[in-house]
Amino acid sequence: MENNIRKLDATQGIMIMGNMVKRKLFIMRTQLSVAYSNYVVNRTFASTRDGLGLHSNSVRIGIAMAVLVLAGTLFGSSVFIGKSSANIPPAITAEKALSVESVVTPPQITSIPEIPAPEDIVPEETAPPAPDIEPRFAIAVEKSTQTLFILKDNGETYEVVEKFDVSLGKILGVKEIEGDLRTPEGFYKVVEIKMDEELPEIYGPRAFVLNYPNEYDVAMGRTGGGIWLHGSGQGEKTPDTRGCVELDDDNILALEYWLKIDTLVAIFNSDIKLPFANGKLDKKYLKNDFFYAHMAGVNAG
Repeated sequence: MENNIRKLDATQGIMIMGNMVKRKLFIMRTQLSVAYSNYVVNRTFASTRDGLGLHSNSVRIGIAMAVLVLAGTLFGSSVFIGKSSANIPPAITAEKALSVESVVTPPQITSIPEIPAPEDIVPEETAPPAPDIEPRFAIAVEKSTQTLFILKDNGETYEVVEKFDVSLGKILGVKEIEGDLRTPEGFYKVVEIKMDEELPEIYGPRAFVLNYPNEYDVAMGRTGGGIWLHGSGQGEKTPDTRGCVELDDDNILALEYWLKIDTLVAIFNSDIKLPFANGKLDKKYLKNDFFYAHMAGVNAG
């Protein structure tokens, strides 16, 4: 870049000085031609000039004028060229070229600055903290006391958190066949939840459908179906049912907090009274081994 600038400046200077010299040489040639013409005229008319006493002086004056013109021309040309050279800007040095290049060349970005988010842009919501694991609940129904217990699983034991009075089948004993008006006994789970608009009025505002008959019932040859936990449609429960477990309408709605799909519902026969101690129950009483071993003993007896 520096070499190119120097070459450009030298070329421009030479062109300017060349034009100046050409003009001065033309003027000098013209002036010398005039001086020479005067000299020739003087010689031609020497007799006349001698008669007038002008010959020698005219020649001297012509020669002197020619010399003065030539000297003045050369001196003027040198002065003019000197001035013209002085007006030619000096060549740009390497340092100046670099400074110009630094102005023209954009700075190199070495890192992207962090731009703060505008205040009017709402950042994406962070993920909420993981909720606590919902406690597991189970339902125990005592036929002997016609009571429904809400049991909270505390790991080693069940804790009673609520209980409700219930109505059961009109006929005591384990359900064997469809239409025998008995409430089944065994371990069941909730498989469906029916809402108010789905239910006939006699079942109240909510119903929890159980999976009766379960595998054990089928193995025992028991039949029937349609065993629910439901309301009465009359506010308070009725004295007995055709085999379902019935609660007051308000209480059946309250069950919705604890009963979900697959919630365990254990219905104990009339010979069992659950041994609660300080509102807690040993978890072994809600295990298949204990329950059905006991049921086998009862049936054998």
